[in-house]
Amino acid sequence: MAAAKLSRRLRAEGSWGEVDVRPVTLPGRLRGWCRNRQRVGMLQVGRTGVIVAGVFGAAFIGYCIYFDRKRRRAPDFRVKLRERRRKQKQQDKANDCIGKLPDLKNVEAVQKFFLEEVQLGEELLARGDYEKGVDHLSNAVSVCGQPQQLLHVLQQTLPHQVFQMLIQRLPVVRQRFLAGMNAQNLVDDDVE
Repeated sequence: MAAAKLSRRLRAEGSWGEVDVRPVTLPGRLRGWCRNRQRVGMLQVGRTGVIVAGVFGAAFIGYCIYFDRKRRRAPDFRVKLRERRRKQKQQDKANDCIGKLPDLKNVEAVQKFFLEEVQLGEELLARGDYEKGVDHLSNAVSVCGQPQQLLHVLQQTLPHQVFQMLIQRLPVVRQRFLAGMNAQNLVDDDVE
């Protein structure tokens, strides 16, 4: 009704000039009913959503507790856990040098790796930790550009038993490095 009067008035004036447009207000009782209806609807959806979320959350936590108890009470749980941890330690120990393998295309990274490994190996040998010292020295020999000269120097400076450990360890370390290089090449090929 108000829209019809407004359009007639605008047609009569011929322009949109100064038109007094006010928002439509509802009568008091109707206005209160609409406001209350919106509040009630929002509260009902909010309460229902919270209740549903709480029920599902409690069910999930209950399932987690049930599954954890079932898993822990299994007769072979501890045996499997120890076995898994032992295998993980062996795998970490075997892959120790592969994880630190530098980018062999970057000369500076290889030189830095070589110097760090020689330094760590010397420090560990000075402390008496021959196993780890030999590991680091064998890593250095594996990335060295002239391994024969380095082995000759190490033969003159290291005790005979430690040098024999180094010689025995070299084939294993070289295989690890070859595996690491192959893995690096595969990653580089995937990137390109």
